[in-house]
Amino acid sequence: MRQNPRRTARREEAGSQLGRNVPQLARLSRRSGWFLVIVALLLSFWPEIGRPADVGEAAKPFDFETVDGGVVRLSDFQGKEAVLLTFISISCFECDEVGPVISKAIDEYQRSGILQVLFVAVANKRGAAWIAKTGKYDPRAPLLVEKVSGDALEAADSYGAVATPFMVLIGKEGRIEWKHLGRVDFDTLEIAIRKVLQSTR
Repeated sequence: MRQNPRRTARREEAGSQLGRNVPQLARLSRRSGWFLVIVALLLSFWPEIGRPADVGEAAKPFDFETVDGGVVRLSDFQGKEAVLLTFISISCFECDEVGPVISKAIDEYQRSGILQVLFVAVANKRGAAWIAKTGKYDPRAPLLVEKVSGDALEAADSYGAVATPFMVLIGKEGRIEWKHLGRVDFDTLEIAIRKVLQSTR
């Protein structure tokens, strides 16, 4: 499983430091009343900073390079009934088991234009290319390359993918309708897809 403890620790430390400085800032605000208002607003929104999008919330937009050099944006699939993001990684045995399930979803729903499936490789471009060469994932679904910067993973962190395999189902209105961590059978996935399709009709 992949977690990001460094980022969490930095955020908590920053929040703690800001909290310790509040009394001093309050004294300064006697001369600058507006400053205290700004501090209060920062404190009220602090827990939301860096929080991944949850079910029922708007999916965060993205644009990622594909393993074959193209570029894919979430906005490219505007009008689709649903978009399924599947996060995978190197040496992930459960990801290998998800592959055939995703292929069946492509057969049942993507071929008719209702659903768009995207794989997101939680790896750099070299790692994503290795994943593609294994042949374990259906090539009819574009394989996107995660944007890695130190501990930060842009897509995984935006959607809360702390481990792989991790699936996110986005509805026609651009909201996250379903999340799932770990193995999944086709019946479970199909129920989630059909629920999204029914909500858009």
